[in-house]
Amino acid sequence: MSVAHEPTTTWDLLAEKAANGGNVPQSSGIAWAAATTPGPGSLWDKTMVNARFDSGEQSSKIGTSLIKSVPLPSDDSLALQIDCDLIQQGQIPLLGMLGQGMRNYETHQSAKVTITGIGTSFVVGQTMSTTDEKWLRSFGAEQTLFNGVTISSAIGETAQGVTNTSLTAKFRKSW
Repeated sequence: MSVAHEPTTTWDLLAEKAANGGNVPQSSGIAWAAATTPGPGSLWDKTMVNARFDSGEQSSKIGTSLIKSVPLPSDDSLALQIDCDLIQQGQIPLLGMLGQGMRNYETHQSAKVTITGIGTSFVVGQTMSTTDEKWLRSFGAEQTLFNGVTISSAIGETAQGVTNTSLTAKFRKSW
């Protein structure tokens, strides 16, 4: 969160404008929340709801995820996940007033197979949004190296038909 200084005199106001390209600095902040609950009945194991509001970028995202885990032989697992998000760019709705801006709906479906014995996961998925209007497919793998260190790689399509690749290393420690 950043809070802009309130100028107390005309001189302070002019100095603030001069320092910021002719504009008065605005306060901004980001808020987010996430909640996880058991899924409805035996259909889904887990339901997640998340929200993010960014006043500086004038964007908001509200989403939900449904997750079903299926145990496989030898402690391996298969997880199916469906995500649906509403993303709004532009004016953020505030205090019940409707904002103005562009809304984008996005859905992502994925299947993740985890082979516990070797610490490897494979993910295949597809994403569609109202801006792309076609399914964009992806495939990825993640390898746990040691003590919370993982390396992952993914390859997927972009809306322009170009292949997108990534390689990421992560360290995660829980207390």
